[in-house]
Amino acid sequence: MQTNLEIVQSVNMVFAKGDIPSLLDMCSDDVEVVFCASEPTSIPWAGRRSGKAGVLEYFQLIGAAFDELQWKPSHYVGDGERIVAFGTIDMKVRATGDRRLAMGA
Repeated sequence: MQTNLEIVQSVNMVFAKGDIPSLLDMCSDDVEVVFCASEPTSIPWAGRRSGKAGVLEYFQLIGAAFDELQWKPSHYVGDGERIVAFGTIDMKVRATGDRRLAMGA
C-alpha cells in the first residue's frame, strides 16, 4: 500500500502530464484541495474544494486562466495524514500573454 506521500508524488507526476482524468481516478471520494490566497476574491480557484467534482472544478478554473502551467514540486512536508508539496509554478496568463514564475505550496 502506498503512503500518502507516495500518492501525492504520483498525483504530481500525473498532473505534470496534464492527465486530469487519471489524476481524479487516483483521488479518494473525500479528497480536498485548498488554494490559499491573500486576495481570494480575485483568484477564481482560491479556497477549499471537496470531492472529485470540486477537484475537477479547481483544475477547470486554472485551465481557463492559463495557456501554459508547469508545477515543479521541490519538496514535501507532512505528518503522514496531510502532505504539503512546495515548489515553483511557471505559467502563461491567457488574458495578457504574460509569463509568471511563483513559489507555491
